[in-house]
Amino acid sequence: MKVFLALSGIMFAMAITPGRASGEVYSESFECVFEEGLANRPTPTRVVFSLDKYGRSALLHEVELQGIDAPIRSASIERNSYRLLSISWPGDSYTFKATGRRTRPGDSRRIVSDLGRHNFSVFLDRQTMRATTRSKSDGHVTLDGNAVGHCTPMELP
Repeated sequence: MKVFLALSGIMFAMAITPGRASGEVYSESFECVFEEGLANRPTPTRVVFSLDKYGRSALLHEVELQGIDAPIRSASIERNSYRLLSISWPGDSYTFKATGRRTRPGDSRRIVSDLGRHNFSVFLDRQTMRATTRSKSDGHVTLDGNAVGHCTPMELP
């Protein structure tokens, strides 16, 4: 019976811990503003993100892409060193505001801009606070784009 109670207590503690650990505890947060990217290439103009306390993942608070709805989502940390930070995320949950669809209306069949096939990333140099955002298409037609900008550290409530 004691073993059962001990195991029950451990299982209960494990069930509570993920909710508590996923509470918004960040080690650092940034707001990055970028110039306009290449025409017909979806690149963010503003990204607000935070790194979790352990440096394993990032949360995108805001992503502004012209004409695109971008819900809050998580991002992967590709590199996190003293000087360089790189995060990336797929655009699979993004839609065009005009239609609510992942593909842009009016694109030719030869060149279809499908947000579900785009991967986005931000590269930040922490010493100069300069950043680059990139958009890379996994489709057979290259629709890659990039833009440069700067980031500022920020405190989130």
